[in-house]
Amino acid sequence: MYRYIKTILLLVMGIVFYNFAASEVYAVDFEISEPQIKDDNIKFFVSVSDVTNVNSCPENTCYLLGVLSSTSKSGNFGFTKNLSGDWVSYVREAEPSFIKDKFLKIAIEDGSWTGEVEMRFNFDDENYIGPGEYKLKLRRYTGKSKTHAQESNELIIKLDVAKPTPGPTTTPTATATPTSAPNQTPTATPSTSPTNTSTPKPTRTPTPKPSQSPKAEKTHAPSEVMGLREEFIDPVVSPTPEPTKGDIKMPIIAGAFVFGGIGFLSAAVYPVLKDYKSRYNEKHAK
Repeated sequence: MYRYIKTILLLVMGIVFYNFAASEVYAVDFEISEPQIKDDNIKFFVSVSDVTNVNSCPENTCYLLGVLSSTSKSGNFGFTKNLSGDWVSYVREAEPSFIKDKFLKIAIEDGSWTGEVEMRFNFDDENYIGPGEYKLKLRRYTGKSKTHAQESNELIIKLDVAKPTPGPTTTPTATATPTSAPNQTPTATPSTSPTNTSTPKPTRTPTPKPSQSPKAEKTHAPSEVMGLREEFIDPVVSPTPEPTKGDIKMPIIAGAFVFGGIGFLSAAVYPVLKDYKSRYNEKHAK
């Protein structure tokens, strides 16, 4: 019994492996050659042949995407031009709908396709490390899954585009920025100082002692708005004018009462003195 089960498993595995190998590996001959490089542009010849299995390129259609990578660093990059003239960036995997809509589409005729594929790259890409040797490959997609079905052979090419050096250009700009920053800092400092000066002063509002003279409070109320609270508190400046006026008015009123009292006393004493004088004169006249 065990022998029969083992035989059936081996037979099934053999059939699966054969179908996979025939459809994805041996049935398609996928090669790239003759690269032509000019600055950041790369063109090369592509040959797809022996497409005998319908699953290799369903409905006689396959999709291509180029791949660039450094020989000394991992990381893929590059753009592939599609039939619409759009540049499609490298992606590790994509939805089948995106693959069919954006990747370079090729039509298989009589089991093969030949043509030219155009690629380019960004010299400021993080995976481009400057002039040197790079690996170039092409991937074939069926449009039925997210990942590629096959990779082409690998070519070693030389890219000579220098990476940009914005460092020296950017540095002076950064140096000039602090130059203008100090000009703004002093401007902000004086505008802040008066604000801080006037803010603590209102907290001392309950301290004005010159409540003895109500007129002094009314006179100096505007000075609180202007932030000159110190003049109101100074006993030398604020209270002096008003008490001086009060001192001038009070002696006049007191004098009026004094002279009035003297007048009343004189009026009262005068008849007595007059009568006394009359009697005195009469006595000495006899």
